[in-house]
Amino acid sequence: MMTKQPFPNSEIALKTQSSFKLPLWFGYVVVGIFGNALVWTGAISYLKFTPTVYTSEWGITVMEQKNKTPNVSLPGVGQASAPEIQKLNFKGDPRYDYIYLFTRPNIIETAAKRLNISVKKFGDPIINMPEDSAFMLFSMTGSTPEEAQKKSLVYYEIISSEIEKLRQREISRKKNSTEEELKVVREKFNQAQQKLADYQATSLFRSDEQLAGLSGNIESLRLQEIQLSGQEKALNNKIQQLSKDVEIPKNNLDTFALQADKVYQEYFTKYGTASAKFTELSSQLGQNHPIVLDAKSDLDRTIAVLQERASFILNRTVSLQELNNLSTAYLDPQTGIIRGQFFQDLVNSRAEQQAIIAQKQELERQINNLENRLKIMVEEQRVVNQLKVDVELAKALLTSTSAKLELGTTDDIYVFYPPFELIVPPNLPEKDAPTAPKKKVVFAGGLAGSFLITTGLLVLWWEKRNYEKVSNTYEQISIFSDLE
Repeated sequence: MMTKQPFPNSEIALKTQSSFKLPLWFGYVVVGIFGNALVWTGAISYLKFTPTVYTSEWGITVMEQKNKTPNVSLPGVGQASAPEIQKLNFKGDPRYDYIYLFTRPNIIETAAKRLNISVKKFGDPIINMPEDSAFMLFSMTGSTPEEAQKKSLVYYEIISSEIEKLRQREISRKKNSTEEELKVVREKFNQAQQKLADYQATSLFRSDEQLAGLSGNIESLRLQEIQLSGQEKALNNKIQQLSKDVEIPKNNLDTFALQADKVYQEYFTKYGTASAKFTELSSQLGQNHPIVLDAKSDLDRTIAVLQERASFILNRTVSLQELNNLSTAYLDPQTGIIRGQFFQDLVNSRAEQQAIIAQKQELERQINNLENRLKIMVEEQRVVNQLKVDVELAKALLTSTSAKLELGTTDDIYVFYPPFELIVPPNLPEKDAPTAPKKKVVFAGGLAGSFLITTGLLVLWWEKRNYEKVSNTYEQISIFSDLE
């Protein structure tokens, strides 16, 4: 019976174990060294070849400007004002307008030309606007601290100059527009004044006091008319009473009235002479003789004058026949003396009554004329007052436009371009604190990369080592199993 050897293939195993093999950790060390070298080479290259950049920071505050509207007070009319100017702004924040204006290409080109550098090298400013504030924060970069600060200073000068140019341009535009408007308004004012002057030159109305005086005159004349009416009524009563006392027929009263008038008696004498002459000539020469015709014409004229005077005295139309009858009226000789006194009193009263009637008629005529004049002047007063209102309105518009020319062109311009002030001047960055590249950040990144690479390789090596140990154990167990 054969005995089995404990290690039948020992020679082969020894040969396998004695063959040369690199350690497991060697490959990971090589990879780690290569990876860390790559990370630090990149970091050092970035620090060496990246241009140094410095940042100068500064800030302005934009001041809100309220719109001022010229107001003019008009006596008896009210307040007149120019229309308020409203600026169209979607956000309601003027800083948004300024961002657009500050970043226009011509601003950057002008600033770059001032420094004799290219637009690309000058770069674009970075603008920030903190919420709920009026600040605008700027930052400009440069290759040196001095260059960054100089860029900021030049840029601020350029934007200030450009905004001022825009203000002056807007002022000039508004001034020209307002001056044209002022010419039109002044022409309207002159036309309103001329229209008022032309109307006043041809109208009766001069002032309100004139109307008051005219109304007073009318009232005074009406008072006189009332007084005369009272006197006339009293005389009528007196005449009626005297007529009853003496019981004189009406025709006798007329006779005494005619006899008391000297002018009538003179005309009646001329009438008698002309009538006698006509009668004598006509009987001698015939009715158609020229001399008789001339005498007839004289007689007719005398009769007309006589009737006119009698009608005036008796206050009624009187025919020639009635005048002849009144001239031959009979008066009782026994009562002649007494009645004569009464008649004289009656004649005087009637004469006074006629004078009063004539005065009343004259007063009525004057009152009617003055009332018609007053109506015309009241209408003219209305027109004059309306024309004066037109003048006042034109004057107010002229004053408002003049005020807008003086105030609006300077104050209202800040509604469109609000003033701003440099509250934080451009700073000079520190030499050892550039914006880029930041050494601390680069070194921190390199360390982080090295740590990640080394840690990752260690984890992989550890897992690989454990895996190989397990594999060797299983392999030996398999060999021993085969030997048995």
